[in-house]
Amino acid sequence: MNQFSIILLISFANIFQFFIGFSECRRMIWQQRTNIGDALNWDGDELPCSTDSLLFPQKSYDIIKLSNFTMKELILPKSGGFVLDSKMSLNFRERDTKCKKNEMRSFKSVIQTPWLMSSNWQTTHENGNGKVMTAAMPHDERIPCDNDEIIFPINNSYVVDLQSIPLMTFKRIAIDGRLMTLNEFKDFLFTTYGQSLFKNIDNIQFIENEDCSSIKCQLCHRKGDSLRQQLCENEKPFCQPIPHCSDPIKPIGHCCNECGALFQMKLPNSERISTGINSFNLDDVRGDIYRAINSALSTGIVDENKIAYHISVTTEENQLYLQLGKIRKKGNKYSNSDFSAFNNLIDMIPSLHDS
Repeated sequence: MNQFSIILLISFANIFQFFIGFSECRRMIWQQRTNIGDALNWDGDELPCSTDSLLFPQKSYDIIKLSNFTMKELILPKSGGFVLDSKMSLNFRERDTKCKKNEMRSFKSVIQTPWLMSSNWQTTHENGNGKVMTAAMPHDERIPCDNDEIIFPINNSYVVDLQSIPLMTFKRIAIDGRLMTLNEFKDFLFTTYGQSLFKNIDNIQFIENEDCSSIKCQLCHRKGDSLRQQLCENEKPFCQPIPHCSDPIKPIGHCCNECGALFQMKLPNSERISTGINSFNLDDVRGDIYRAINSALSTGIVDENKIAYHISVTTEENQLYLQLGKIRKKGNKYSNSDFSAFNNLIDMIPSLHDS
């Protein structure tokens, strides 16, 4: 059996701060853009040459960013819009010895890219240090969490599909350098410019970020169940169809079945932080888990080039869980020794066996 699952009831004073950094503010940066100067937006994934004719789709979504560019001619769409820089220049040229003659280059159709899609986001912390989204991180933690700051970089254009998601919560959002609260963003969505950038905004419930000390207020998504269905519909086409293991796992918040191992502990749901069971010390658990992982890496029990770990506090059907997941990185085959290594890792955490 390749899945390792344990359910325990424990007390959890400040457990969230110990296991994962969502109490620290992350900055989620939008990655997709519709700029004319982005090679990935052109057929062949290459920028046009200076004497090429540029063809745009006849029916375009609203916003495409124009920057300094040289071309032979520009064939505009019948509908759509362009963002122009104040100091932008478009130059037209008939001859260039570096270019092929009479080339026509097509701008790809602009896609409404989903907000609920992990590949559209990159994460950093407030200090600017990057945080790698590993294969073991659940998909619902790879999109903006309730306590996150969101940045849509300046001098870019984009089309974002909100898919009428049931609810939206975040700390604040920056669009073209303008910083907005959740309520200000809600108002922005109903402006002409806002509606050109964000699609399918109907029926979204905007919930202000709670300022409280309860563990439930520090979860990535306090109402994660309501988002996961749409998120996983977006992610499943990119899941590996048949994992190469007999008993794949799917951690809470993850959209794909994966080869790996999973450890879970059930947490009490009380809004008050419990003082609980004296024999089970969460400081010990925290220290033991990180010491065990570091020891496993240094002694070669775990190969960090092949294995990804992730620790988180999450919720499913109103039940809180602490989970530790181990997943094989892409391109590495699962073996029976992986499960044994995970068992060895759990055995190296004495506080899980002293309660």
